[in-house]
Amino acid sequence: MKYNISKIYVIASIYLLVLLAAFLLPRQISNFNYIFLILFTCSNLILFPLKKIFISSFLMIVYFTLLQFLLPESNFLYYINDLLTIVFIVECITIAQYAKIYDSELKILKYLFLGYLLLSLAYAAFSNNYEESRFLGLMQGTNLSASVSMILLVLVWEIEKLKNKNIFLLLFLTGIFFSFIFLYKTRTLLFALPYFIYQYTKYWNLKKVIIWGGIIAIPLILYNYKNLIFENFRLAEDSSFITRFSLYSYMYENLAKSHFILPHGFNSANNLIYNYSGENNYVHNDLFKYLYDWGGIFLIYIFFIIKRIIKPFDWNMAFILLLVLANSFHNMLFSVYIWIPFTIILLINKSGNPFIPKGNIPVVPNL
Repeated sequence: MKYNISKIYVIASIYLLVLLAAFLLPRQISNFNYIFLILFTCSNLILFPLKKIFISSFLMIVYFTLLQFLLPESNFLYYINDLLTIVFIVECITIAQYAKIYDSELKILKYLFLGYLLLSLAYAAFSNNYEESRFLGLMQGTNLSASVSMILLVLVWEIEKLKNKNIFLLLFLTGIFFSFIFLYKTRTLLFALPYFIYQYTKYWNLKKVIIWGGIIAIPLILYNYKNLIFENFRLAEDSSFITRFSLYSYMYENLAKSHFILPHGFNSANNLIYNYSGENNYVHNDLFKYLYDWGGIFLIYIFFIIKRIIKPFDWNMAFILLLVLANSFHNMLFSVYIWIPFTIILLINKSGNPFIPKGNIPVVPNL
């Protein structure tokens, strides 16, 4: 018997294999980011050779090439990395607009990704999987594992609510979400809280309850559980607040000197931070990093991305976009580990039918 498989399902399957392989790698998967960026960029181009991808990427490719010639001190490998990143993001947005998927494939992906999340929880039961009391996760790195878990929780629910909208699954996912908050101990996960609250408004008229409940409950929680909150979210640590504030202030001063327009070359922001701190630190904010490296054209590029995604504007997608932007604080704004599931979320939320009729072979239009 012949089985038809959609192309986006192939990409999702490769992605899931990468997530599982991360657990077996000798080092953190972030050490292999170049490899996986090349893997997914090439896979997307092979499976989806859309003309629109090349057209949308062309101007940025020309700009980056000119930037490399005008600022030859920039490392060529960083030029290639940023070039691939641009093409990859354009691929994801374009694929989400034109790809289709079988309903049965989405169901399989829902259970597979839910299984991955449950496996992460089971993995948290072993004490040797922690560093400084923070859970490292299956990605062998707290921040990356937390970000991937966050976007996968959203993906599972976005698939579920296409047909069933099972309130018990939403409650279950919310429970997993709060478990991850206290396991990973990273404040970035809190960006997902508005998304989950918004999902409950579909079932009950909770808007007023949330507003008044928040006004009353949040101060009480902060007052009574201040020490616990400080401990779990590392609010008292200098490295979390003072150091980052210092880095952000320094970056802002240097951006102001160039009027937030002039580019400085690829990886210049990280080099600037290294010269400033004497340590091999990241900027810890991709919005600052790319604005410093690429110049004012980065703001145009971000506007292009947001315009392509939120069209027409929808609060649900706005919350999800907020989650993706939140990864800027972990230098993962354009991470392949975030954008592959985000592409599927965009696909199933696009206007029109995202499904392939049964019995048909998936075809991507030659645009």
